[in-house]
Amino acid sequence: MQLDGVRVIAPSRYPEDAWNEAEVLGGLVWLWNQHGYYRQSSVESAMEILTAIIASRNFCFFVKDHKPLGYVNWAFLNERDEQAYIRKAEPYAAFLNRPHDGSSPVRMWMLSWFFPAGGGPVAKRLLRKHVLKDERVHFLYHKPASGTVTTKFFSGMDMDR
Repeated sequence: MQLDGVRVIAPSRYPEDAWNEAEVLGGLVWLWNQHGYYRQSSVESAMEILTAIIASRNFCFFVKDHKPLGYVNWAFLNERDEQAYIRKAEPYAAFLNRPHDGSSPVRMWMLSWFFPAGGGPVAKRLLRKHVLKDERVHFLYHKPASGTVTTKFFSGMDMDR
């Protein structure tokens, strides 16, 4: 899907749009290589996390001018899973595709916001205006200077009305 000059691949939001897993995987690996910390990851750990993100279908990959811009991914967590995620009680990949039986409410949580060369403001606008326009999205906000982590949320534009 083209949105304001940016190609957006979001399988769970736009299931009718064709996309290619190999293209997305290659783009995510390329993005990780642009960041010093993630560049040091082993191939095994990168593949474990990135293929789990792709398999969940709960991601949005942004491409501008045929170059990866960044990606976000999310999960739907119940209250127990939210607390486990906040406390880092389980590995990251364990939260990517949590099964839910419908017995308890779930909320959307943004697990990754990855834009190593900028592009975050463009992505936020596209997410709020189009991709997640009718969602309230929770996320953990990290303040590196103080080491604090705060739970925050943003709402899609249709939620603001």
